[in-house]
Amino acid sequence: MPAITYRPARDDDYDFLFALHSAAMRDVIEIVWGWNDEFQVQFFREHHRPERLRIIELDGKAVGVIGFDVDADRFCVGPIEVDPAFQGRGIGSAALAEMFQMADAAGVPATLQVLKVNRSAFRLYSRVGFEIFDETETHHLMRRRAAGI
Repeated sequence: MPAITYRPARDDDYDFLFALHSAAMRDVIEIVWGWNDEFQVQFFREHHRPERLRIIELDGKAVGVIGFDVDADRFCVGPIEVDPAFQGRGIGSAALAEMFQMADAAGVPATLQVLKVNRSAFRLYSRVGFEIFDETETHHLMRRRAAGI
């Protein structure tokens, strides 16, 4: 597994995060809804919450992001995006393993949603223990039980 580090996202990470989102998600968003630059910029700006995001770094270089929210019933993971140039190196799996430790410590399941057309992300989530528990028209809703539950 690669040696990765995390740091809290800051307001000045906005440009990196939007470029990452565009690079990592544009193809699958295009399939489902079509990609509209103006809409994506507005939507991203309205939903940008750096306080719930960690920047994933490899050798000091920002290569991805993982976000999470925790409540009494669940540990919600997302977004998780890795620069396509760095995908396939175990970075996403390592970031998820870190999230699992936090969810397990809280004694709650980890949940996420994945676009049904995003087959590579679905395979990753299935491989690390997520299972589908529900779905919408566009997404699989997945859960990984906390250790010991």
